[in-house]
Amino acid sequence: MLDFSLLHLPTFRASFIGGFLFRVGVGALPFLLPLLLQLGFKLDPFQSGLITFSAAVGALTMKAGRVRFSSASASAPC
Repeated sequence: MLDFSLLHLPTFRASFIGGFLFRVGVGALPFLLPLLLQLGFKLDPFQSGLITFSAAVGALTMKAGRVRFSSASASAPC
């Protein structure tokens, strides 16, 4: 399914490794952000949770707005 000989290409290897590191970083963000807020900024767990929760709600709202906007503009006449 996956041709590992493509990793011999320097550009493909660089983009593969960069994409992997980006995905790991984005995946770790929900776990590391509360730690940063509590240990780094000395917030209590409730305040840290409120900030993390509002960031998640904002991300979901932006995604829902983008889907609604793109579906509405697709059906609009030119």
